[in-house]
Amino acid sequence: MKIIYEPLKFFNFAFEYEFSYDILNFCRKIKDSYGWKKFNFYESKWRFNDPLIIEDIKLAYPNVEIDSSVLISVKEKQIQEEQKKVDEVKLLEIKNKKKSDLVIPGFKGELYDYQKIGVEFLLLNKGRGMLFDQPGLGKSSQSLGYIVAAGRKKSLVICPASVKPSWKKEIEKWTKLKSIILDSKTDIDVKVLSKYDVFIINYDSLKTFFDVGTIQKLTSTGKIKKTKVFKLKDLFNVFSFDCLIADEAQMIKELSAGRTRMTRILSDKVESVILLSGTPIMNRPKELFSMLNIIDKKTWGNFMDYTKRYCDGHYGQWGWECDGASNLDELRSRISPYFLRRLKKDVATELPPKRFIDIPVELEYEQKIAYNKAERNLVEFLRKYKGKTDEEIQKSMQAEKLVLLNSLRYTTSMGKIEAARDIINNLIENDEKVLVFSVYNEPLEILYKEFKKGSVMITGKTPQSERGEAVEKFQNDKNIKVFFGGTKSAGTGITLTAAANVIFLDFSWVPADHEQALDRVHRWGQKADEITCYQLYADKTVDEKMKTLLETKKFIADTVIDGREDNSSHSEELISELLKSFSSYDK
Repeated sequence: MKIIYEPLKFFNFAFEYEFSYDILNFCRKIKDSYGWKKFNFYESKWRFNDPLIIEDIKLAYPNVEIDSSVLISVKEKQIQEEQKKVDEVKLLEIKNKKKSDLVIPGFKGELYDYQKIGVEFLLLNKGRGMLFDQPGLGKSSQSLGYIVAAGRKKSLVICPASVKPSWKKEIEKWTKLKSIILDSKTDIDVKVLSKYDVFIINYDSLKTFFDVGTIQKLTSTGKIKKTKVFKLKDLFNVFSFDCLIADEAQMIKELSAGRTRMTRILSDKVESVILLSGTPIMNRPKELFSMLNIIDKKTWGNFMDYTKRYCDGHYGQWGWECDGASNLDELRSRISPYFLRRLKKDVATELPPKRFIDIPVELEYEQKIAYNKAERNLVEFLRKYKGKTDEEIQKSMQAEKLVLLNSLRYTTSMGKIEAARDIINNLIENDEKVLVFSVYNEPLEILYKEFKKGSVMITGKTPQSERGEAVEKFQNDKNIKVFFGGTKSAGTGITLTAAANVIFLDFSWVPADHEQALDRVHRWGQKADEITCYQLYADKTVDEKMKTLLETKKFIADTVIDGREDNSSHSEELISELLKSFSSYDK
């Protein structure tokens, strides 16, 4: 019998032996100890990759022959592991630093100390890291600082479509690099594209750009001309990218999502991969796996092993269940070497404090009638289906419950338009700017019509091409006093520091959405002494119930990230708690 060094895609070593039940049972025992995914039989050889297994084989069979190339490979792995431990100590030292003397030649402007530390962290990690600072702490400037400091030649930024213009402006602000926003009309002209250093693309276009080949264009003479258009895989064939930045990385948490698969394919071709997220939606540790896999496939390559260890993975009635959490302290320790998150309260002491003002609103007569009707519909529905267990009924019930709850919330939002109007007018009279957020478009559209000359608006309906202009006007035009925005569609990726006032017309199912939206104002560049946040809620309605729940329960979205054990963050629990409060009417 013999152990040889014979590298394949997933395995480096092979155990050769003449068949016997004794050896077969030994292999099965080892397989159970290390996990079934660690081995494979190929060409009548037992394949594996973990050098520790060599020691187990030697113990069981002292006379086993070991090829010299195996010993060399094992020694190299030991050296790598030792260097990894040294680097981890250095990374911990960097993460605990308060001051930094880092100088980045060619970088415009001066970074804060904690931002320089972020760049140092990425440099030591060779640009493979997860930067999950709270919104407003300058993650984009830190990642650009890395690109300049590391001398990266060609970089790709993947981000939501709405923030592509913001990335272009950040690149112009902090670096001398030339950037281009990619879309389906971008022509793959090597001479033109070779002039650019940073390419910006949005997540939802990734699959399209992989598939697009040629399009037909009508020329001025009326002839049809076939034109080759941009293909992302062609771009990677033309240029050697050395850095990929994935902004709002929580968008690639789903393993099966197309954008996740495309990002993984691209990351395989790039040396440095930086994931950015301000409010990572880590309701469950399983949602962290795809990001870890993109950063370090060798360490985080097996979903089943990961979920079994950290997500309480087990076989249940409907198959593999892994929505839980387990061994979180160990998980935090293991991800620490390439994971960095700072909170504003810890590093951004220069930012102004936030003041929250809760304003109860009495619904008008017509709104009360509409609300009471919607509430009766919900209570009757809960009474009708109480105790029903059939799976199909349960699925349809969940959708109907959400529709009925949303009907209640929509009614209260419409009932707060007058109160919001009064606050807006008062702020305008005092020559102050204000942001107004709502999860619904209609109340924003009604208010926008009234304040149209002195306001701008971004909702899910707003074309991407118009969003940058709206932000620019609000930030720089003294006559534009009001910004109306969807809590979700305008709550990320933009800077609105011209205002120091925020009005929330309603509450989102996802509490983290509010923090994201508020951080459009509460970020670097804010000159106000204080940020004032007005939270409107309809008295004695679903609004008040949501407000109470959000205050009494810690719906924390980043369980693993901030080292907390509270797993009650997901919106399903908020919805469930609300439904319980209405179910209590049926006694």
